Amino acid sequence: MRMQQVIPIGMLIFGSSAMAGLVQPSAVEVTLFSGGGGRATGDMVAARYSKNSVEFLGCGVRNIYTVDGSAVRFGFCQAMTANSVNGLCSTEDPFLIDALASISDYSFITFTWNAEGFCTAIGNSTQSFHLPSK
Repeated sequence: MRMQQVIPIGMLIFGSSAMAGLVQPSAVEVTLFSGGGGRATGDMVAARYSKNSVEFLGCGVRNIYTVDGSAVRFGFCQAMTANSVNGLCSTEDPFLIDALASISDYSFITFTWNAEGFCTAIGNSTQSFHLPSK
């Protein structure tokens, strides 16, 4: 009889925590490589709502017509940690620009760059645990 009273309470506790969903913030991290270049990772929600005023993370694509009428398309990523370690890269590679264009508002972003500052890899993941908590 006592066991019947314990089970519903346990199910109630488990049920309420399961409905909240997993939240997995990922603060901005920038690793600088000794030979130049580096890697940055993090999610945009954690960067935006961090408790400091310097942390940020994001990427962008620019499509520009020049004065002579030619088209230029390039992309970039940038990140800064809470300790003001920053990373930045740019690219004109269509394959990498497609990856940049697929980043959404709540994405986890990772990018690497070489010693010249050119992006060498860009990745993103948009999953429910990167969304802001209620």
